[in-house]
Amino acid sequence: MINFSYKRIEKHVGALAFFSLISSFWLFPLSFHIFECLPAGHDSWLFLWNFWWTGKALFELHISPFFCDYVFYPVGVSLYFHAATPLNSLVGFAVQTLSTPAFAFNFIFVSSFILSGYFAFLLAYRLTGSSIAGLFAGYIYAFSPFRFSHIDQLEHLSTQWPALLAFTLFLLIEKKTISISILAAISFSAVFYTNIYYGVFSSVMVLCFFFYDFFFVKDERKKTVRVWIIFAAASSLLCGPFVWKMLELAGEQGRFIVPMWVKSAQSLDLLMLITPSLNNPFVADNYFLEKIYLSFTAGEKIGYLGISVILLSIYGLVKKRDKLFIFVFAMSSIFVILALGPFLHVGGLVKCFGFPVPLPQLALQILPGIGEARVPARYLSIAMIFISLSAAHGISELLRSNLKYKRIVIFISALVLILEFWNKPLDLVQPRTPAWCRILASDPRDCSVIDLPLQISEEPAEWWKSVDPATDHGWLQTLYNKRTLTGTLSHTALTKSNFLFLLNSKIVSQLSEITKNELTHSDAERELQRLRLTYFILHKDIYLRIGEDKLKRDKAIIEDELFGRKIYEDDEFMIFKRE
Repeated sequence: MINFSYKRIEKHVGALAFFSLISSFWLFPLSFHIFECLPAGHDSWLFLWNFWWTGKALFELHISPFFCDYVFYPVGVSLYFHAATPLNSLVGFAVQTLSTPAFAFNFIFVSSFILSGYFAFLLAYRLTGSSIAGLFAGYIYAFSPFRFSHIDQLEHLSTQWPALLAFTLFLLIEKKTISISILAAISFSAVFYTNIYYGVFSSVMVLCFFFYDFFFVKDERKKTVRVWIIFAAASSLLCGPFVWKMLELAGEQGRFIVPMWVKSAQSLDLLMLITPSLNNPFVADNYFLEKIYLSFTAGEKIGYLGISVILLSIYGLVKKRDKLFIFVFAMSSIFVILALGPFLHVGGLVKCFGFPVPLPQLALQILPGIGEARVPARYLSIAMIFISLSAAHGISELLRSNLKYKRIVIFISALVLILEFWNKPLDLVQPRTPAWCRILASDPRDCSVIDLPLQISEEPAEWWKSVDPATDHGWLQTLYNKRTLTGTLSHTALTKSNFLFLLNSKIVSQLSEITKNELTHSDAERELQRLRLTYFILHKDIYLRIGEDKLKRDKAIIEDELFGRKIYEDDEFMIFKRE
């Protein structure tokens, strides 16, 4: 018995070591710069801001982190629809107090790969009894091209929690105990508090598991109903208030409604499932492949499953079609179909004989909460749990078969899988700490800044373009620690009130060229005091893109009408302070 326990421990330690080693290889060169660099990408900066705001709200201001008036001051923004990823942000803040913000990001980033692999391993090992099959499943799930296509988005990389949820739901079906019901509810809450998308998608997964357990598993119905009621009650207690607030805000006047054509454009094309990722260096310069990618929809472009993965899944289903793995295969199919969006896309074509082909996702759009999901393609994150299990089933059946060269076949399968999922080395970026941030941080006053240039249109359909979360403006705010009249948040967090305030402000509308009337000194003084506006941050790189005439105009307005005096300038920034 003791030896068996040691073997079990060795198996878990071995799996964690395996995925840690693989992660250090695939995440090169970040493995050697984990304290000072980030994966380069649009959204990395957003999460550094999240860490900062979570800590500031909870431990300095003693307020809810789900509302922030340090951005879009003085109106403020509810962060329920922002990619706040509360669980990650809380962990990130805790880690950065002991190290650097870059390490805090990378701690969550790297652990998402290790734990995604490990939880998928646990799940596959539980269902197949094979460690090798478990390692295959973990590798497929943690290092899929779809995950690498979200390399800078911590909320979408947090796939470990849906995998843990699936594991606990299988345990719930098998054991039917109260403790596992509560563990499953905790896992479900972890999904919601890291990624609301995955929370919505996991709700569909939970319903499928309940349906399977209630109608297809031979067990005492009373016990089945009891454990699922306990799961539902515990889940409601843990994440119900958060979800209820989101549903309440979803109907708020002035919130932007995502139109159906956007959701359709943010869906997977059917051919994406069999089209290798352009991040794979073996096919990156393939002209034919690039032409195919150009035909795909504008949003998510990478959804490659792997030919070896598909073949292993089919082999497993053919060899052993028991009830459990038919369910697993069905779950793979359900979530892949949901990822295809409300209408079928094939090679960029969205119509057949002049008409769009509707898919089940279209029916989900009428459901409260579930219909709010803007990017159906991300249902693939849930599908990959079951796709990896289906492939693991194929491996386990190969191991049990009488095939003479089965070990060679498994070795070749592993080699092909590695080549199919090969990813180019990560591009890195190092957070900058400009000298002017220290100047602003040393000012003890509770004042505000404005980042320029402003590019806000009078046309509501264009408002979202004025907020670019891809910049590092949010990171800079964590350094100078002042309120800002704009902000770099998820577009879905903002409402019309945020933009109307900017348009109606005499100062902001003047700087955005919405109005061209000269400000009187008294009007300017009153508005500046109301906004507590003290600093103007001019980003030279953006002015270079839109024209230096705009830079000259903004400088003139700041100096002549807003009492600004230049206090700092370098190659990237020009800082003015209101006298």
